[in-house]
Amino acid sequence: MKCPNCGEELKEGYLYCEKCGEEIRIVPDFEPEIENSIIETLSAVAEDVSPEEESVDEPDDVMTEETSVNAIKHLVITLSLLFVFAVVFLVVYFTRPTYKEVSVQSKIELAKEAYANNEYTQAANLYDDVLKEQKDSEIVIA
Repeated sequence: MKCPNCGEELKEGYLYCEKCGEEIRIVPDFEPEIENSIIETLSAVAEDVSPEEESVDEPDDVMTEETSVNAIKHLVITLSLLFVFAVVFLVVYFTRPTYKEVSVQSKIELAKEAYANNEYTQAANLYDDVLKEQKDSEIVIA
């Protein structure tokens, strides 16, 4: 590094010139003119590097075609899943009583077989299960 006043070569780490005694400033003084010229130069270089790209500021809320297509895909997938869940729910909801009736009827049949085979305890347990499942409805056990 050289002294800005006399041009003498300075030794590393010295804060004053040994020849003229000038204070050596490590950080130069702030000069707004130089900063403005640097900014203008860098802007010109940036425009020269990419002249085909025009600086168009799109609002953040404007959807591009790609994001629009992705949004539609997500909507279709979501609606499809909701439809499938609704169908499964309805099938389970409406077939559950039928399953319960089949289950009750099969337990009654098993109880009748157990009674016929003189397995009275097992038959009584099966009839108790049927009565617990069908508290409010009439059950005809013949």
